[in-house]
Order: sequence, then C-alpha cells, then structure tokens
Amino acid sequence: MCLQAILEFEDVVKTAEKAIREFINGEPSSYKIYEMEHPDVLLWAVWALQQYAKETSRENCRQMYGNLLEEIVDYIHERRHDNLFLHENGLLYTNGTEKAVTWMNSTANGRPVIPRTGYIVEVNALWYNALRFVADMVREGGNEILADTLDAQAEITGKSFVDVFRNEYGYLFDYVDGYIMDWSVRPNMIFTVAFDYSPLDRAQKKQVLDIVTKELLTPKGLRTLSPKSGGYNPNYVGPQIQRDYAYHQGTAWPWLMGFYMEAYLRIYKVSGVSFVERYPTVIWYVLRYADVLLLYAEALNEWKGGPTTDAYAAINKVRKRGYGNKGNYSLPEGMDQATFRKAVHKERAYELAFEGHRRLDLIRWGIYYETIQETYNELKNWWSSASYVVYDYTKKGQHELMPIPQREMDLCTQFNQNPGW
Repeated sequence: MCLQAILEFEDVVKTAEKAIREFINGEPSSYKIYEMEHPDVLLWAVWALQQYAKETSRENCRQMYGNLLEEIVDYIHERRHDNLFLHENGLLYTNGTEKAVTWMNSTANGRPVIPRTGYIVEVNALWYNALRFVADMVREGGNEILADTLDAQAEITGKSFVDVFRNEYGYLFDYVDGYIMDWSVRPNMIFTVAFDYSPLDRAQKKQVLDIVTKELLTPKGLRTLSPKSGGYNPNYVGPQIQRDYAYHQGTAWPWLMGFYMEAYLRIYKVSGVSFVERYPTVIWYVLRYADVLLLYAEALNEWKGGPTTDAYAAINKVRKRGYGNKGNYSLPEGMDQATFRKAVHKERAYELAFEGHRRLDLIRWGIYYETIQETYNELKNWWSSASYVVYDYTKKGQHELMPIPQREMDLCTQFNQNPGW
C-alpha cells in the first residue's frame, strides 16, 4: 500500500481471502498461508484492509471486502478460534506458553523464548481497532444494528484494556495472565498509539510514546526490549541458540518505525512532521570521540608493548581539550607500557566521569575489586568514620558479573550460573 500498488494488493488479497474463509469454515486449505492459525493473523488482516480503505475509499473497501471483515469479526466474537478466546471483560485471551503465538516468535529447545500468553497487548489493541473500524464500515453501509453491537463490544473491550494493561508508571504491560503481569518495556505497546482507533486517551497515549522514545528508540528502529528490563541482550551473535535467545531481547527492528512514526504524528500532529522528516539524518550519540581516542591509545599500547607516537597523539588530543588548549597538557615522553597504561586508566576516569564507563573499565582491566578496596582505604585514611557502601557490598569474583536471571536459567538448563550467585 505504501508503494501505491493498489492492484497488486488486490491480487494478494484475492488469494488471502479464499484462504481466510477456508480457515474460518474449517475447510482444507487451497493455499499455504504461513502461521494462519496464529491468533493475531486475522486481526492483522483487518488492519491491512483498513489501510486499503484509507488509500482508496471506505466505500470501495466495503464493496470489495465488507463481507470478509464481518466474517472475521464474527468468527472471533463467537469464540470459534482454537486459540483466541473472548472473555466476558471483552479482552481476547490466547495461550502462548507452549508455542510462540505473536511476531516475537523465537524458540529454543522447542519452547518460546518469550512466552507471551494470556491477554497480549497488541492482540487486544488490534481487536479494539477492528471492532471500531468494522462498526463504522457497516454503519456507513446501513447496518445500524450490527454497528451498535460492535460498538457496545468495543466499549467493554476499551474499558478493560485500560484497566488491565495500563500500569502506575504510564506504560502498558506486554501481557497479563491472571496475576502474572509482564513489566518488560517492549515496543508492542506502540501499536495502541499508532492505530486509528485506540482505547487510550491522548494523555495516556503520550505517556506510552514518551516511554518508547526514551527507552526503545534507536537510529535503526525500535528495540525489542528496554536496556533497563531484565534479560536485555542487544547482540545477535554467537551460536544459533545464543542468537535465538537474543532475537527479541533488545535487538532493534526497523519495521516498527512505521508504527512509531504514526504514533508520533498522532500526538504531535503538524509539529511532529519535522522530526519524522529529519529522523533518518538525525545524528545519534553512540560513542564519544574522546572515548574512541582513549581506546585507540590503550589498544596501541597493549598491542605494541608500549606507547607509540600515535598512542601519545591520541591521548594528548583528549588532554589538550581538557586543559582548554593551553598549558602543558602533553604526557611525558619515554613511558613504558605499564606507566602509559596507568595514564590511560587515569585519563578515562577524568574524561568519562559519570558517563557509565568506570565500572566496566575496571572489570575489563581486572582491577575492579582492588580499585574499590584502594578507594575505601584512602577514604578511611582521610576520615576514619567514612562509609563506602560499594565496598561493603562488593565481593571479589562475584560482582564483576551480574547473575543470569532465573527465568533464563529455567529456559536453558545448559547455562551455568555466574560465579558467586
């Protein structure tokens, strides 16, 4: 649709329409539609036809696909789907514990890595959107009774959606199953803001957008998990099982940006256009130049067995700016490897202070515990009553690594827990 390929879209739907009807009626399929049985597929089909209505006209969509839209909604409403159950509160429930049932479908050892189950946020956002869209379509076609029925169902669904998914921090649970609520910050809540029909009011939508912008937005798309959430792993590397576990645990997906932009424009309207237009060219902070220079100097010193001319030039460039381009900022010549290494350590502590590098630097240098102990001793020498909380709670050989979350240990019994945990 975004390519204005209307005729091609209609050709695709011609095939899909037959397959959908066969699936709904429990008939043998003439076409192989991948994952047709998944609970969100029919709802995404409604959304796709909604885009067709926006690109052509609602009248044209109703004439071509009105019956199909009614059949899909009726099929779900009458609880005929094997894994999509309409509860009395108006929300759709699906079982995703044994098999992945949404687009976050990575599996390991035959089980979903992310067992999204129960009330799933985008499934129910799609359901509310479908109810309102089809209600408007049939009302325009003269079927007031069906339209009123669907709108009444949407009212129930919308109220329950807010009550169930919206938490005290203003964002949406990713899924809720009984008393189990997934607090992970994931991009699936952005659909609720992006869709034409949403159960959230404008203030609630903005809170969701702000959280997604703050924790999930990257130059390449939206992260599948916030760095602040447990199990975050942005690196899709290593053997297949390691990549399976990382697939939806922090990697960024470009296709989600379309929905993010839709959501952004719904909140900021005309004033948001400039951001949308600039987004691909916005300069995003990834790594400070001073950090690169200091890493380069450190690498040369370790590689060459001592500081090279380029190593001196790199670290002195950082020091020059720090000294305000004046004074004697250059390191003395003739340092050996160990002395230069200490100089780099000291420079990184000064230059990158309060930027979140220090702990990781000390760990990779193998001096994390020793440095904390030295700091503690210096504090006590300066003031005997001084307290240093980090020293009190740091154990050598344990706190260099975080514990692997128990959920991950349960999912993959081949993991060995990190030392001390």
